[in-house]
Parts: sequence; structure tokens; C-alpha cells
Amino acid sequence: MKSILKDFEDVNIIVHPEKHQGSKDLNGIVITALDTMLPRKRIWDSVKGSDNVELFIDPRMGGRVARIYLVNPKNGIEEYEKTLYTDEESAPERCTERTIIYNVLGISSLICKAIEDHFTEPVQGCKEIILDYQTYTLMRS
Repeated sequence: MKSILKDFEDVNIIVHPEKHQGSKDLNGIVITALDTMLPRKRIWDSVKGSDNVELFIDPRMGGRVARIYLVNPKNGIEEYEKTLYTDEESAPERCTERTIIYNVLGISSLICKAIEDHFTEPVQGCKEIILDYQTYTLMRS
């Protein structure tokens, strides 16, 4: 993603490809790319209420359905925290449904569009985008 953004838009992004332990101050726009809830909660705990993080993006995928949460860490706390659950409560997808490439690409494009929109109309609270390839439905709250 870093090289694609550089090639197409001449934008430099900072990538942190290490496990977040909560000790590093995060800032700017934070995008999670996780398979489980525990590290997602760990990162969220380090950004909620932060003056340094302007947008928290949490994409989730299960088979042919994606949910993308766009959260202002200062005023979307309660609404976003209602979407969190434990790893034990999650429904595991069949192995063949975990990595459907068109879903991954759809999520990526919606994240890019959300970031672009954020610069003209910053997210207030918590917004949810649902992309359902089974029913060809796209919804945004």
C-alpha cells in the first residue's frame, strides 16, 4: 500500500509493521489491519480520547461481508465500544471465506475514500460502512 500510494499520489505514509504494545504514541490517522479483537482493543485503548489521533479506522471482514468503522477518538467512544466483543464471541469463517480478494479490495477502496472525505468533512462520532457482496448492498450510517 505504501508504494502504491507513493506511485499514484506521491503520498508518503508511515507504516508500523510491529505488534503494538500500547507504549508508542500514535497520531494522525490510525488504520487497524487485524484478524482478532484483542489487539484491536489494545490499539483502541491507546487512541481513545487522544488529541493526537484524528481518525481511527477499523475494518472487519467475514466472508463476503465487510464492516468499516470510522471513529473520531474524542467523541465516538461509547458508540464504537458497543461494536467490540471478545475473540471467543466471534464467528469463525470457513477457511475458504477468510480471504476473498474482491472483498479485501473493496474494503481498501472504501478506506481510501473515507480518508479523502475526512479531509473535507471530518468524522464526528462513529460511522459504520457495511459492504455485503452477497446481496450487493452498500450502507453507511
